[in-house]
Amino acid sequence: MQRLLVEKHGLEKDKVITLANGDRYDSKVTLFNEDYYNKAICYARANVDPTNSYNYKGEIEAGDYVAKMKVRKNGMTVWELETLDGKKEIPATKPNPLHGGKKVMVAVQIHSGGKAWDGSHGCITIHPADWYRLKETMDETVLVTVVDKVKKKEENGI
Repeated sequence: MQRLLVEKHGLEKDKVITLANGDRYDSKVTLFNEDYYNKAICYARANVDPTNSYNYKGEIEAGDYVAKMKVRKNGMTVWELETLDGKKEIPATKPNPLHGGKKVMVAVQIHSGGKAWDGSHGCITIHPADWYRLKETMDETVLVTVVDKVKKKEENGI
């Protein structure tokens, strides 16, 4: 099974894309065949935090997930995340007032973002210039590993 590595806020500074509303594609996703030791298939610029105009500012928590392809009623292809044990509630970094203050989000998906805003209320959105290539390369079911590059740097004193 393919693996998608999501490096939260781990994109090199010179590759970060900042939109007019302040939303940023500052994360990096890398698609691997089977495991991390195989050569990367595809890279993409991504966003993991909600758009600046959204009240909730939590993000997906670092960890392992499964993403399954689905086509929305409007025809848009997305990959919907669930925990490894099949739960739709995805751990979040902050309490979510929409879910009784629990640190969770639901309906977290991987999908194309936008050019005017990142298209996210907590989803992992891919910059439109990178979306087609990633979408056409990803299998229907993908293992997703999310790592927090900012936390890692802080833990290592960088």
